[in-house]
Amino acid sequence: MSQTSLKKQILEYLQKREEWISGREIEGFAHAVGHKGATAGRRCRELYNDGLIDRDFRKGCVQYRYTRETEEIPIIGTIKDETVNYFSKEQQKILEKNKQATLL
Repeated sequence: MSQTSLKKQILEYLQKREEWISGREIEGFAHAVGHKGATAGRRCRELYNDGLIDRDFRKGCVQYRYTRETEEIPIIGTIKDETVNYFSKEQQKILEKNKQATLL
């Protein structure tokens, strides 16, 4: 039987809560599922660095919440804005001449 990673458990916990959660509360959650509080702190920093959760410091304490933008499909790359032509070279020349003629 495979165990769910603490990182994933914390992310799911924050998703369900939909509010700012103190670092201490997350440490308590980690203890409840069999992990050390310091490990929970490291996993929260990793999730924050990965852009999956937000972090804020309030009254000297760290707080975390689920980043709602992560519900969207992540962008894994970009394509330069290029036009793909499916015309023969001769047709391309005619199109270019017509384009130049309309600019004059």
